Amino acid sequence: MRRRTLLVVLAGLAVVVAAGVVVLWPRPERITRENFERIKEGMSQAEVEEILGPPGDYTTEPTDWENYSDLRGLLATDETMSTWVFDEPVMIVVFDKKSGRVIGKLMNKNDRQNTGALYTLLWRAKRQWHRWFP
Repeated sequence: MRRRTLLVVLAGLAVVVAAGVVVLWPRPERITRENFERIKEGMSQAEVEEILGPPGDYTTEPTDWENYSDLRGLLATDETMSTWVFDEPVMIVVFDKKSGRVIGKLMNKNDRQNTGALYTLLWRAKRQWHRWFP
């Protein structure tokens, strides 16, 4: 009986450690000044994604990047916007809807929220949960 209990506890501990590694694992930083400079007007979205990866939110801690979503209201009807968000920079690339080509780009600093370690850990766990179970 003791051996069985020990195995269950060790298996549970292994699952918790594995989940912690997945949640806390750092992501590669693809949004850099060098990559920003490589994006040129006239590039297709596939070419941009080859440099930056797919658009998305790659933050590892709470930030205020949602402020940039207000920019969507400034777009013309024939434009679309893709965002790449990391902890430090935010990159926004504007594409022409008809041609699918870059017509503008913006890179700006992302403001981190001042939160405690426990809040950040819970934020990461919740974020990972929503990635696994959308």
